[in-house]
Amino acid sequence: MSHGVDSGLTDLDQVSVNSNDYLTAEETNETDILRDVVQVVKNKFPFHNQTGGKEYDYTIDENGKIFVKNGVQDVDFIVDLSGKLHIGKKHAFMANRADVQAAGRMKIAGGKIRKITNLSGHYRPNADEVAHYAEIFSKVGIDISDTYLEVRKMLANPNGYVSLGLYEYRGKVKNYRRNHS
Repeated sequence: MSHGVDSGLTDLDQVSVNSNDYLTAEETNETDILRDVVQVVKNKFPFHNQTGGKEYDYTIDENGKIFVKNGVQDVDFIVDLSGKLHIGKKHAFMANRADVQAAGRMKIAGGKIRKITNLSGHYRPNADEVAHYAEIFSKVGIDISDTYLEVRKMLANPNGYVSLGLYEYRGKVKNYRRNHS
């Protein structure tokens, strides 16, 4: 059974949590959770317990405008495997170290997401994964087609420290096209 994700799972797989209390896509029941998943972006450091993170409360109105409590504008975000958008600080903290559909940073102003980047040290979404963000956000109820997008190549040394490479794309989401195989 395929749901847009090559997870290798079957309907017979059971949810299991390992001793570090996080779920990977392979450990998740595909029927229950991966049904509407567009893609799976792996946590590159699932055993790192990221502390000091927080989540912000937000609302999305009937017009797809997003409002973050206390007017916070520059935030990290993830969309978890169940399709829920989380906004706050520290990606792996918000995802409870699990794999996600999308991760990065965003700037919100006037109820609109003005800018999205792929900047996340734990997830490091690549250009092909970012190409699915418009569909993922649409499922959340937010149109990001006019949002400014910055995609950078992220390079990691053997210790996991990330350095930012050149921009692979800078422009509107609606103009972003990647070749998918």
